[in-house]
Amino acid sequence: MNVLPVLVIDMLIVTGLVALGWALVRLILERPGPLEYASLAFPVGSGAFTWLLFLLSWAKVPLASSTVLLAYAVAFSLLIGLVRLTRSARLPAGDAPPPSEADVHVRLHRAGLLASAVIFLAIMLPLAVGRAHSYWDAAAGWIVEGYGIALEGDIRAGQTWGAWGLSYPLNIPLQVTLFRLFDGDRLPGSMLVFPMYGLSLALGVFRFWRRQAVGELQSLLGMLLVLTNPLVLLHSSVGYANLPTSAYLVLGACWMIEGLAKDRRPEIILGSLLLGLAGWTRAEAVSYGLLLLPALLLLARVVRKRGISLRGALLPFAILVGIWFVFGGTAVRESKLGGAVGSVVPEMQSGEFRLFELYLIPRLLAERALEPKTWGYLFPVAGVLCLAGLPRLFRRRAGFKQWAIVLTTAVFAVIPVGLFYVQSFTFPDQFIPLLNRSFDRAFLPAAAMVLVLGFTLFFGRDGADGTAGAAAPASGP
Repeated sequence: MNVLPVLVIDMLIVTGLVALGWALVRLILERPGPLEYASLAFPVGSGAFTWLLFLLSWAKVPLASSTVLLAYAVAFSLLIGLVRLTRSARLPAGDAPPPSEADVHVRLHRAGLLASAVIFLAIMLPLAVGRAHSYWDAAAGWIVEGYGIALEGDIRAGQTWGAWGLSYPLNIPLQVTLFRLFDGDRLPGSMLVFPMYGLSLALGVFRFWRRQAVGELQSLLGMLLVLTNPLVLLHSSVGYANLPTSAYLVLGACWMIEGLAKDRRPEIILGSLLLGLAGWTRAEAVSYGLLLLPALLLLARVVRKRGISLRGALLPFAILVGIWFVFGGTAVRESKLGGAVGSVVPEMQSGEFRLFELYLIPRLLAERALEPKTWGYLFPVAGVLCLAGLPRLFRRRAGFKQWAIVLTTAVFAVIPVGLFYVQSFTFPDQFIPLLNRSFDRAFLPAAAMVLVLGFTLFFGRDGADGTAGAAAPASGP
């Protein structure tokens, strides 16, 4: 096989998704900067385009290379046209202020940021492709389904191709379909998407820390802690959907918090969109949005004592997950997870609470959290920073953002515990092997938020609602 032409096609697919995401981010946000584009372009572009393909296929449009190219051209042209129409109504993007204090140090930190991203991709992209589809769950669940959709040209092929039928959303399978359609996924190029999600997550939390006035060096070190985490490295190269889901959830929560803190509609819409794309990636991710959005809206109402744009916060999420569940709701209800949820109440009514299984979940987390081979040093570092920064929460100047990050971390931690507890009722004989095998990756969004919380509490500057974050270099809205 001549690798070069295949590699060129694969990189064009990734570039095309990034370009589409760039246009959509530019349309939503008022003044996005380099960090906004770098952290959002791929996850937003890939998720939005696969959702468009899903709608077209549901409407009986065959998914072939020609129709996919046409759909992309129309979507991209429409977005560019809308960007040009709305540009005149927005303020021009201001130049970033010149670096203050030690100019050499600032430039070194930013060079370190770029170097970290380049080195991560240089290592992980070849590794992901080299590992290919070697993990059974990933291959059976996402890859085979994507190949089947490409072969039949219809998303309904997912009912018979792959291990999970249509009980899981189609974001990752349809991304696989793109590579299968255009070059047979011969490298396989579909594995390129997973390092892109890992880098997007790390850049997104770096950007969020800078907006909370966490120092550039500390933010860079935190980003490196994410990029070198053993679980992130593993899932950047094996093809599971947990890392993409984590990227959507963490980025969505961060943007929602920022938007609600200042009542900025574009950021709120973007946060809701990202949470909806998480639900478009894994079915159980819908529960995060269903719990987090009302909780954050209530907190904003209590702390800020004024109303919030409910349509901007709820509609993008509701549209994305609502339309998907109209299509795949029956399959979800008939899936293992759906059956598990339906069996909990009858079991509890009969007096079966499975408290020992509930105890096993946090115990496993406590044991694994201190294992460098599983979580690296994420939990020790984040735990120390959280404890040291805890007094800031109870100072008068602590505002909505700080409490919102605490609330988000709690929600993200409770949901995977709850989901595994639910599954203990349906699969009692398989529960412990399932817990040992799968809980770490299910806890990845919560682990990332614990790190976000620790760095924000300890290194962020005091200020009501985190407005000290405005002191950070202007790289976005």
